[in-house]
Amino acid sequence: MWTAIRPLNIDSVAYVSRTVRAPDGYPVTEKVCSELKPLEASIAPYLMNVWNDSCPPGALTTEVNIYRNDNSYIRRILAGYCSSAVTHNADSTDSQESSGRIPNTYGPSFAKFAITQKDAATTCPNTNVDATLFIFEKSSALKETSSKIFQLLNDSLPSWEQSGYTPKQYGFMAFDDQGKRKSMKNNFDIQTFLTKLQPTTVNLNYKSTKASRVLDAIYLATQLILVPPMMINVILNQDSAILPLNYNFSLVDKSIQINIFSFSPSGQYSAFPKDERLASLVRQSGGRFMPLQLDDHVVTTNFIKSVFMEKQLVMDERVSDCSSGKNFSFLIDTESQYATLKAVGSSANLKVFDANNVPIQFNGANGVVNLVSSNGVQIFEIDLSKANIAKGQWTASMSTDKGECGLQVRIVGPYTVVPGFSSTNSNDFPMMQLFGARGKKNGAASIMFRLFTQSNGNKTMALNNVKYIGTSVQDQFNESNDNKNWQTMKINSRDATSCTYQYATDVFNLPLNPLVKLVVYGSVGNSQLQRTFYYYQDSDVTRCKNSKPDDFGICQCPQNYIGDFCQTPVCLNGAFESFGICGCVNGYYGDNCEIREFLLSFQHLKKNYYDIFSHNSEAMAHNSASRPYSSSRIHLWTIQIFIFYHRYFTFISVFLDF
Repeated sequence: MWTAIRPLNIDSVAYVSRTVRAPDGYPVTEKVCSELKPLEASIAPYLMNVWNDSCPPGALTTEVNIYRNDNSYIRRILAGYCSSAVTHNADSTDSQESSGRIPNTYGPSFAKFAITQKDAATTCPNTNVDATLFIFEKSSALKETSSKIFQLLNDSLPSWEQSGYTPKQYGFMAFDDQGKRKSMKNNFDIQTFLTKLQPTTVNLNYKSTKASRVLDAIYLATQLILVPPMMINVILNQDSAILPLNYNFSLVDKSIQINIFSFSPSGQYSAFPKDERLASLVRQSGGRFMPLQLDDHVVTTNFIKSVFMEKQLVMDERVSDCSSGKNFSFLIDTESQYATLKAVGSSANLKVFDANNVPIQFNGANGVVNLVSSNGVQIFEIDLSKANIAKGQWTASMSTDKGECGLQVRIVGPYTVVPGFSSTNSNDFPMMQLFGARGKKNGAASIMFRLFTQSNGNKTMALNNVKYIGTSVQDQFNESNDNKNWQTMKINSRDATSCTYQYATDVFNLPLNPLVKLVVYGSVGNSQLQRTFYYYQDSDVTRCKNSKPDDFGICQCPQNYIGDFCQTPVCLNGAFESFGICGCVNGYYGDNCEIREFLLSFQHLKKNYYDIFSHNSEAMAHNSASRPYSSSRIHLWTIQIFIFYHRYFTFISVFLDF
């Protein structure tokens, strides 16, 4: 039996598309795309594997189908995450595998090569973002900076596109204080996208407003049909007040990262978003909040590129008053290649010391690049292969001339940690979000972990423990290392050969707070690992679509629906999902585009009812000359409307207008 492993929003198809990538992200040997799917839906990676183990191996994706010889299949839902699997041959002894080429025959040798527990899968917190959406606030305060913003993108995006992580999809959305939006989406061609973007940003109907609907804009952006994993970059006026949401939106899917570029015309920079709802969305996604100014070239083109490249979040801490100084500590694993430090705060003074307590020189030091230097934020990138810096336990101190400050540390390295949550520690299909607040078990759950190790990492790296703390969205973490509310749970090893999630804690009572922070630690020899994650948990039981939660709080999804809230339909037969609705290709219908029987009788129907339209055939022929549909195609639409009217009146009205 075979398994077809597919990323988020990719439906069931007859021809399996696959893109195999090497550990550095470059495609290798070949790519076979589905004939049933549009380009943007068939680019994401597809891999095959034989399911022989008790814990099926594979990338963390939305769905697994096990096909039988009679074309029926067994479906298993894997938790969707910002993840794509790529291969490597670090431990290979098979000559076909070690050659670096993919065999043409789908056999067990290929399957074990394509997906193993030692594969080089990366997640949204790493280097494989396949879609990028820019959201622009139509505030007159940003009109003067729009040309500079475009120039930054024009100078940096092409070099990122040429770095080998292709193809990528680009999109643009503008919004105002009334919820009116302007969208421009271009698939995969960066030069065409930039050509369209320049006049679009210049000719926007900029408004002099004091309010912003950025939360609504982010929600709608998460619903767009872009190839996951997706990065949303929001450019907004920091001085605008953020209006309440028109949608029930508080939880960010793990296939999305949100970055906020906040510009203040007044020059008074806030280290963090003025609205904690926005801060919560950014932190859940592992994203960034960056108060910026574009004067005097304080933002470099390398900064934009680094946003796409360094994603693994080591530490993210905020302090309400740094005027008297604040100390931080964090771990840099030995195998990491780059470290990026972001210090926010008014005239922040940052000092960092390596594992030997040697101060790191930020001014012109070998391997250290100043990406951003402004009054509100300083960002430094350190090439750890060039700089003579001891990795391990680093410390930092920061002070400001007034108010709050924060330090965020990221790395590019071979280890990627993906948490999940389950009601038992023996499950291999955990949820991607917390669920305890909806249940009756006082938050009882096991935290499970998938540890990806690329070929340049130490294969014996192991996870040891996880610290956790809970808070609310309105009163987010003033966290620090001496915070007495932190609790710790031991992480236990599972069967690394057969289990997709190689680590799990015992079942314990997680905090029931709306926002929970996890800090995961691991080690092997002298190398120590640290990763940080944020999770929102919704206590509303009605969020389970067409279902109810069990006693633990896990939504019990009906057939053909997936997701933590059962909100996403499994779209079949070449269909695509948007806003919770499957858009069917011609010849299929149903909530999941699962029905096609009427196709068998379509020719018969067309023949029998052709005379109904024959009296108007000349008019149809005339219309077909100026429209891209033939008269027979018009018959098809007519019959489809007749068949679907009783079930999909609202949906079909779109076709009538069309």
